[in-house]
Amino acid sequence: MAFESKKLSETERRWPTHEKEMWAVIHCFKIWGHYIGSKDVMVWTDNVTLKYFAIQPKLSSKKMKWQDTLALFNVDIRHKLGKENVVPNALNRKHQLKMVYVGETKLQKEVRLASFHDKFDKEVRQNIQNGAKSHFHLQNGLLWYKQNWLYVSERRMRDVFLKECHDAPLASHGGAKRTTTFFKKSYY
Repeated sequence: MAFESKKLSETERRWPTHEKEMWAVIHCFKIWGHYIGSKDVMVWTDNVTLKYFAIQPKLSSKKMKWQDTLALFNVDIRHKLGKENVVPNALNRKHQLKMVYVGETKLQKEVRLASFHDKFDKEVRQNIQNGAKSHFHLQNGLLWYKQNWLYVSERRMRDVFLKECHDAPLASHGGAKRTTTFFKKSYY
């Protein structure tokens, strides 16, 4: 498995979605083509228009160059519905993966231990046990706010989670704004 990332130029960002996706395919062939050689390659996409790229009757000069690049390889582009194409979609849902990832590491234990020392956490847990109506609920020993925000009590733990959100392999170093946005979506 490999990962490639490249920021689109201002012009490329204005392209239609099918062109951006085909550009990504072409870009990967240019980057990893020396590994592929003459092997058969199957490209799965949830964009049905890419399936017909090789048989388009009228092409712009850009698309002709792309076809020349694809002609160097034994490529079969196939369509798969987005809901069935779970592996690529998982990368687009990193925040959901992150919650699974966190639940399977020592971070879960650390959050649980930190919660025993947090006054607010204790109070909310007591209210839940007493049957009081609350926006919080317990799941696997952890306190969650509404549907999907994990309550992280201590400042030290917040720093650990912030580092995890920024530095983890799936985080892709999105910068301060993106990391903050992600953090606000997932943690309370």
